[in-house]
Amino acid sequence: MGAVRVGTGETHIWLAPGYDSLTATWARRFEPLIEPAERLPPDLRTQLAYPADAFQVAVAQLVRASGDSAIQATWIVRPREPFQLGAPGGTLWMAVAFESGLLTPKRFVGLGAATVTPRGPELHLWRPPASDPDRLPGELVGSSQLRPGQFRVWPAGSSLITVQAQMYEPVAAQPPPPPPHVAEVYVTLDGRSGHGLTARAALLGGEQIVTDTTLAARWSRVRRLAMQADSALGVGDLETFGSLWRQLMSELAPPPRPR
Repeated sequence: MGAVRVGTGETHIWLAPGYDSLTATWARRFEPLIEPAERLPPDLRTQLAYPADAFQVAVAQLVRASGDSAIQATWIVRPREPFQLGAPGGTLWMAVAFESGLLTPKRFVGLGAATVTPRGPELHLWRPPASDPDRLPGELVGSSQLRPGQFRVWPAGSSLITVQAQMYEPVAAQPPPPPPHVAEVYVTLDGRSGHGLTARAALLGGEQIVTDTTLAARWSRVRRLAMQADSALGVGDLETFGSLWRQLMSELAPPPRPR
């Protein structure tokens, strides 16, 4: 790993944690140009991501091994691509969740996570208690206006927390296209679920937010609710469709006049 100090041009090259014997041999050949991994500054070490290719190989091996069991079906990876997460303490993790491959009901069977520590790369598989299996939420459905964000899962005590944003990003927008922004955030924790404009609002089950009642803001909310209702109806989720439809009618209703 190399770094250059912008102000002075000072350059450093360090061995990355977990280097192999061949890399160590080359490092000795070019001493003192290549510095030992122990001298790597802590703030740079926390930014080292686990090698994506190596993580994908490990995930593929776990999925293949799960299919060798006659008791359970082959695991399914959620999400399809690994996500990165900054955990408390500044550690950068790469992770992916596993679900049982049975048609119904799917259940959470493990979380594969990897990071780079001062000792080198580490790979962990966290398994939930067999007596109390968790279930991951269903996948968000996109549309021509909405795009599901990255799905993230992480242990929280003896339970799981999941977070996923729904992004407003029109596909056929007139140039220049508007910048994408978060439409809603969906959170689940310990059997509870919620959604709101922020993860905190969703986690609290409804935060008091000052609502913009201008005509332009109301029309924007109407369009967003209509798109979400259309997506819910398209996948046959009548319960969500009914909830969104009631919100839509509430936005279209004339504001109460002061008495």
